[in-house]
Amino acid sequence: FLMKKLRSDLEIRKRRVPAGDMLAPEKMKAYVRHVLAHNADLERVLIFRDCECTPAETLAASARRVAKYLNVAFPNVKTCFIIVVHALESWLMGAPSAVERILGEQVATGLPTAPESECRPRQFLESLAPAYDHMRDDPRLAQLAGVQEILGRCPSFGTLRDALL
Repeated sequence: FLMKKLRSDLEIRKRRVPAGDMLAPEKMKAYVRHVLAHNADLERVLIFRDCECTPAETLAASARRVAKYLNVAFPNVKTCFIIVVHALESWLMGAPSAVERILGEQVATGLPTAPESECRPRQFLESLAPAYDHMRDDPRLAQLAGVQEILGRCPSFGTLRDALL
């Protein structure tokens, strides 16, 4: 939902990659080659990596090296890494109005003003809202979340916006 809010004309094709493979250039080359074999019309490949309590800068250097490698290997397709600080739920907590509608006012008022400061945002939401179920609630939150609201609270979301321009 969030990518479609940034660019409604997108056609999104997803593939899950083990986190350990994302920073391995040869393994990622094989994944991208496979995706392109079945989707020759792709313009770009976005690789999302939650940093999950690792400093984003630590992952960013490795991610840049892999992206550079993939952009040389596949020059007709732009490859970008999106480092999510710290996980998708950080971005969702960046939309307190959506949190209030789905999880309640008490939960929304307990959110940090800088959601990316919470190392384990899913667990943080679970502590505020014991009924929170990320499989059920994350898509609902994303559907209601305001892009500008998230951008104002979560700098890493701007990386996704910029990659889609």
